[in-house]
Amino acid sequence: MAGVVIGIANTSEDIIELLRLAFERAGWTTAAIHLPDVKAGRVSFEEFLRVHEPAGLVIDISPPYEENWRVVAQLRNLPVMRGRAVVITTTNVRHLTRLSGEETGAIEIVGKPNDIEAVVDAMRRALAK
Repeated sequence: MAGVVIGIANTSEDIIELLRLAFERAGWTTAAIHLPDVKAGRVSFEEFLRVHEPAGLVIDISPPYEENWRVVAQLRNLPVMRGRAVVITTTNVRHLTRLSGEETGAIEIVGKPNDIEAVVDAMRRALAK
C-alpha cells in the first residue's frame, strides 16, 4: 500500500490528526482538507484532488447534517471523484440514515477507542473493491 494517498475531509483538526496517524501507521500517505473551507469557497475540492490524487477519501458529515449531506453529495458526484474509494464518517449514523433515506455505510465517530480503527478497516475494504 506504499504510495497510496488517503484524503481526509473533516471539520475537526483533532479528528484529522487521529485519522492521519492511523492511516500513516497503516502505511498510507495522507492529505487533509477542511470542509468549512470548501463550503465557503476558500479552497477548491477539485484542485485538492488533482494535486494530491488520493485513491480514497474519508469525508465527514457533521452538523448541520442536512446542509453538509447536500454538500458531500455534490462533492461525491464530481467527475474527478470517479474511481476513488469513499468512506463516510459522522457523529450520528441514525440521523444521517433517516436524512438520506438510505443506508449510507457511514462510520460513527463518537470517541470510542475503536472508532478510528473502524475507519481504517473500512478504507481497506473500499480500496479493495
